[in-house]
This record gives sequence, C-alpha cells and structure tokens, in this order.
Amino acid sequence: IDFQFRAPKTQGLHIVKFIFVADGSLVSGGEIDIPVEVTTNAPNIIKEKEIENIPVGEFIEEPIMRIGILTIDEETGYTADITCETDFDVRDGNGNLMAEMKSGEVVSSFYKKMKYWFNRGKGLENTSYYLRFIPKEANAVCTVVNFDRTKTRNSSHPDNQFRNILELRYSEEKDIVWLINELPIEMYLRGLGETSEASHHEFKKALITVARTYALYHWQRGVDKLETTESSTKHAGEYFHMNAYADDQVYKGYGYETRHPSIGKSAEQTSGVVVTYNGKIAITPYFSRSDGRTRDWNEVWGGSIAWLKSVPVPWDQGKTLWGHGVGMSATGALAMAREGKNWEEILHYFYQDIDLLKQWE
Repeated sequence: IDFQFRAPKTQGLHIVKFIFVADGSLVSGGEIDIPVEVTTNAPNIIKEKEIENIPVGEFIEEPIMRIGILTIDEETGYTADITCETDFDVRDGNGNLMAEMKSGEVVSSFYKKMKYWFNRGKGLENTSYYLRFIPKEANAVCTVVNFDRTKTRNSSHPDNQFRNILELRYSEEKDIVWLINELPIEMYLRGLGETSEASHHEFKKALITVARTYALYHWQRGVDKLETTESSTKHAGEYFHMNAYADDQVYKGYGYETRHPSIGKSAEQTSGVVVTYNGKIAITPYFSRSDGRTRDWNEVWGGSIAWLKSVPVPWDQGKTLWGHGVGMSATGALAMAREGKNWEEILHYFYQDIDLLKQWE
C-alpha cells in the first residue's frame, strides 16, 4: 500500500497514528503507530508566498475604522452597559477622564436631554460630550452586557463583544444614539460576518481583500471630502465610516472572530493589500449571487466605473440574482476557488484592469 502524508512543521520526534476501519467499524488491533523524526523546522514560507507578487505602495499608517454596531433604543432599554476584559477608562469626547473601571466592572450609559449620562456604581453622573470606553490594553475585548442577539434577534450567538474602543454618540442628523466600535482595520476584518469557516480559503482571501478595500475607500473619502478620519461621506452625520449591517458590511465582532479563525488567517495572509485602479483606491462592491452575469455599475447606479463592467458568471447560470449584482459574485468566486483559481485570479476576473497594492503591514 502506498500513501503520503505531510510531516509536522516543528523539529522533533512525532508519532503518526493510523486506525483501520472496515465497513464503518473499527478493526480489533488495527492501530499502527509510526515514529516520524523531523530534523529541522519548516520554513515559514506560506505567508510570503501569498503576497510575494503584490507590489508595495507608499505605506500609510493602518487606518482606524469607526463602525456603527448598534442603535441604543428599545432593544437595549435605551442604555449601553459596558464592561471590558481589562481595566478601562471612561472618557468624554474632549478626552477628559470621567471614570476608571476595573476589569469586569460594568458602567451603564445613555443619552438624554442633550447630555450623556453614566453610572459606575456611584449614582448618575453626566457630561455634555459623548462617552468613550477605552481599554487599558489596545484591542482588548469589551462586552455590551445588555445586548444579546439570541434574545432579541433569534440568533445562535450573542455577538455582543468587540475589540478596542466603544463610543456612545448621538447623531443630531438622524436623531439616533449609536454605539460605535473604533478599531484598526485588520482587527475589524477578523470579525467580518460575510463568510464562514466552511468557505474555500482562496475565496476568503479574495473576499477579505475586497472588504478591506471597501472599508478603506470609505475611510479615505472621509479624509478627502470631509477632512476627517472620524466618518465617511456616506455616514457623515453619524460619526462613523460604515455600519455593521448588510447595506455596508456585516460585522459581528470578537465572537464571530473566535468561531471563524480562518477569516482572521485570511486577513493576516493578505494584510494591507487593497484593490487599486490607476493608482487610486477602487470601490469594490460585492454581492451574494448572480443570475449568470454581473451588472455594469451603470445598469444599477448610473454613471460609469471602468473596473466594474458586466462579466459572465457561468457557475451562477439559471440561478436567481441575490443582491445588486455589481462587482464580485460570492457564489461565482467560491466556485472559481473550488476549481483551483487563486484569490488574485478571482479578483482580476470580477474587477477589470485593477492592480493589487500593499499599503501597510
């Protein structure tokens, strides 16, 4: 009998165990242990191979994204009750220290009558400026204690944990109180809920790259058009770049990250890589499924965008269109990955004449 297996990556003596099965039943005594000695550690070439052909652009500092994760309304009893896994500060919008909290302590907060109120266990206190909940350790996990999707949204998981900073802020323009999650873009991508652990890895890398590009596009428009890193043109009056829902990108935070570790791996393997056209960040819409072809940007939203032209998607032929139809079809991209196409080939198929550029580590 000939067979092959991949040796472990780490140096040392390892044991490979084989268990024989016949007709679905274990064979008595049918266990074999084979010692395998690995003489040197495997070189760490996987990450380099993933992006070795990606040109490096003029590096920028990794963008900090602001994501509108939750409206504070009847679902949460009009309050946001926050705790963090590390000690954390409560500061107002001017940076003034309002409270120092220990890990696991809960502070309740809300907006009412043009003031921001909070209770850290010492009675109600208030400020005229919005409230920020800042962990002492960067990218530590904070929990919205009184928000649980299993109770209010019929979900399987609470998904009420988020990395880094949370912010309670009222939007005068929309008359809505938002809870905003502020975190580095690569940390944001780890909690992206647009795919699952079961998807092909090359598809996930393609999806993460367009999601990163979409996020950067909105961050950059805020800088260029509004001269601020606080919000995008799309959500200018709401003080964030994107929301956490399907009209932007589905984002579920730390809980999703822990349940789907390969999404984080896909982000790591493509870190800093974005889609560009003629040296500028390209907007990269994507959608669930086509009906056999994608749509030209002009068909859906008017105007013309050079890299968003209609292309055939034979893997979707005969199916019903799910979504706007512009850019990358998720089911089409997944089928391409299963047929052996890599993430770069997938992107170049759905976005014409684009370049991939690495902009930060």
